Amino acid sequence: MPPGSCEAQGSGMSTTTRRRVAALGLAALLLGACGGGGDGGDEPAAAPSTEAPTTEAPTTEAPTTTEAPTTTTEPAPETARYTFGDSFDSDTGWKTGCNDVGCAGIEDSYFYEDIYAGEKEIDQHTEWEGRTFYDVTIEAGIVDYGAGNPEGGVVCHADPESDTYYDFTVGADGQGSLYRFEDGEGEALAGPFTVPGFVPESTIVQAHCAYDDDGSLRLGMGVNDETVADVTDDDPLPPGEVGLITYGDTDALSTVHYEVMTVEGSELLE
Repeated sequence: MPPGSCEAQGSGMSTTTRRRVAALGLAALLLGACGGGGDGGDEPAAAPSTEAPTTEAPTTEAPTTTEAPTTTTEPAPETARYTFGDSFDSDTGWKTGCNDVGCAGIEDSYFYEDIYAGEKEIDQHTEWEGRTFYDVTIEAGIVDYGAGNPEGGVVCHADPESDTYYDFTVGADGQGSLYRFEDGEGEALAGPFTVPGFVPESTIVQAHCAYDDDGSLRLGMGVNDETVADVTDDDPLPPGEVGLITYGDTDALSTVHYEVMTVEGSELLE
């Protein structure tokens, strides 16, 4: 910023510009005098008097000061901490039943997704619908994979209606991955990679989705408390819903069984 500038930049601050008025000087007076004399005894002629002309200084009105524009700052959004945990002892609140990609339900204290070949499904609790979560950590315990090579895991920043989300999944073959989906188009952010110590009957998939100070989104994935991926998305999806996600085998009807799910994070309120 150049010296003498009165601009101040910052959130909620106004900008003021000062104007300087130039000072005008007066012209100097011009003086003249005449004198004469002789020996003829004549009275000396009176010297004509010349009055110096006066010049009024022109007046310049100071320009009207421009008022500094005022800027309004949007109020900070209201937020609240959010926690959720379920071991699937009942189906209260879960969206269950069959549709064109498969069937979901709760049985013997686990949540199952029977899914057709080549399909995918995001399963949700009714209290997540339409809510906006961010800086969120999600865990889901998988206890069984069905036929073929289905994948199971969790999603964050999800908009199921537009097929937009981040997913963190592990397949029956022990291969993990972290994907970004936007309007149905997928992009691998990490993987596929081999999950160390993979046990199909005891797999806890963990996801952490949190903003950095620069507005980017940090995405961490763990399996059984061991970090398997840690990436940053510089152009992140907007905050959104959470859920379980299941991908079917490419050729056969398959199933993934979940035994527990937890969510902890922040929620944007209306």
